[in-house]
Amino acid sequence: MLVEPNVKIEILFSMGKVLLLNSFKSISFLALTLVFLLKFGTLSWGQISVYYLSLLILQHITLFSFETFCQHSILENPSKTNIIWRDAIRVRLSIAYLLIAILALFKIPLTLLLLATCYLILQIYNESYKVIAKLENKINSWNLISWISLIVTIGWILFTKNQLSFRELLILLVASQGIRFAFLCTYFYSIYPLPFFPRTDFTQLKKSGVYFFRSSIVLLNNKTPFLIGAILLGSISMSSFHMILLWTYTGCAMVHLLGTSGILTFTECNRDAIKEYVLKMVIGGTAMGLTWVGICLVFMNKFQMNSISIWWMIPVFILLLFTTIQLPLLYALLKVKEEKNILRIFAACVILQTLLGYWFLSQQEIVLCLWILGATTVLQTLLYMKVLNRII
Repeated sequence: MLVEPNVKIEILFSMGKVLLLNSFKSISFLALTLVFLLKFGTLSWGQISVYYLSLLILQHITLFSFETFCQHSILENPSKTNIIWRDAIRVRLSIAYLLIAILALFKIPLTLLLLATCYLILQIYNESYKVIAKLENKINSWNLISWISLIVTIGWILFTKNQLSFRELLILLVASQGIRFAFLCTYFYSIYPLPFFPRTDFTQLKKSGVYFFRSSIVLLNNKTPFLIGAILLGSISMSSFHMILLWTYTGCAMVHLLGTSGILTFTECNRDAIKEYVLKMVIGGTAMGLTWVGICLVFMNKFQMNSISIWWMIPVFILLLFTTIQLPLLYALLKVKEEKNILRIFAACVILQTLLGYWFLSQQEIVLCLWILGATTVLQTLLYMKVLNRII
């Protein structure tokens, strides 16, 4: 299928908008991490990363697939949009307060608890207005406000701070969420006022739990060693490991953007079409993987990480290559409605990464853990192929 050059440009532009919108959380995490590393060094990030990652996990649990639940529920009952939306917020508030109460049992300083509470509640409200922005066709406004708040946060770190503790970082994140919330309220609060009191609804939690389980599996895919490393590794080892993973996941995000823009012309779902696109992805993935690994080595050298050698980069290249190859396979599986098999494969790889990642990182075997990531990505690709060969 031939695509006119101007159509290709439009496709790439629309894909860029989708990436900026749907990948805001991951891109903001990558951007903040990179800025922190550039400004304060790898050792400082190694000391603070476990707390920051814990905060992001709390955020994921608190939201409990809010957006997906609202989209499905509102689609089923469009006349009850306001009720569904408000009840969903109140349920998430109850989850946030429960998590904070559990954290209080661990004798966490009161200041951090209060800041974490503010951060989680503001995150709920800001994400709730994302749903409204989509319904009201004002998603560009939500997107612009979110990116402006991120840029202000990064600018503040770069130009005003010489050192940054987790407490100060948390204050900055709360302020950033507060800026977003204030602007979003000017757009939506008069029509969609927010509820402030929690409510427990087990029926809604059960329905949301299905979406939460799926999103958690996808989130953890190839990222479990990230979390395990933050717990088991020391500051110096964690900083090196984290830098490589950070660079790898940034590459994977770019692969998905570039690959998906090409897959949009994938109209036929047969073996010949799949083989053709897999071959394209092998060529493109090899070129991008080698380029990305080369840049990574230069970047690591800038941080004087002499312990990182080319042998660390081989599994990174494998991961990038097979992530690229997976794109047409995933697309084909989604077209034939094999979401359940995709999730089963995700879950199996997450379990394997967790068990082996914990084993190797507990013995400070960072290189072997990277090889596990590469190997499970290959396994994932082979399992996708097996499912497709059975169906097509």
